[in-house]
Amino acid sequence: RTRAQYDPMLQQWHRWWEEHGTGKRVLKASPQHVTAYLYQVYRESGTDGVGPGRVRKASAAIASEFRLAGLPSPTLSHGCALVRDLAERTLFGRKLIRDSASAADMQAIVASLAGPSAPLDDLMLAT
Repeated sequence: RTRAQYDPMLQQWHRWWEEHGTGKRVLKASPQHVTAYLYQVYRESGTDGVGPGRVRKASAAIASEFRLAGLPSPTLSHGCALVRDLAERTLFGRKLIRDSASAADMQAIVASLAGPSAPLDDLMLAT
C-alpha cells in the first residue's frame, strides 16, 4: 500500500532524474542530486500553495526506494534535512473553501448510508 502511495512521487523523481541526472541509474543519485530535487519540489509547493507534506512525501518515497534496494538513503544528508526543515517552516497550505452541504446533499448522504426509509433517530444523528 505504501509503495502505491509513493508511486506518483517516484515517477516525478525519475522524470527529474532523466533530465538532470548524469546518465547513471537513479539509485546512483548523490545526496546533492536529491537535495536539488527536493528543493525543486519545495519551490513548486510554494507556487502551488500547498504545505510541507509534498516535500515530506517526496523525501520518504525516495528513501523508501533506496531502502528497498538495500542502499543507504541520500535523503539522510544534511542538505535534504535543510530542505525539509525549510518546507516545514515556510510552506503553509491554502485553506480549501467549500460550500456547506445543502439539505438535499445531506438527504442524499443519509439515504446512501441508512437507506431511503431510515428511522428518524438515524436521520437526526447524521445531521
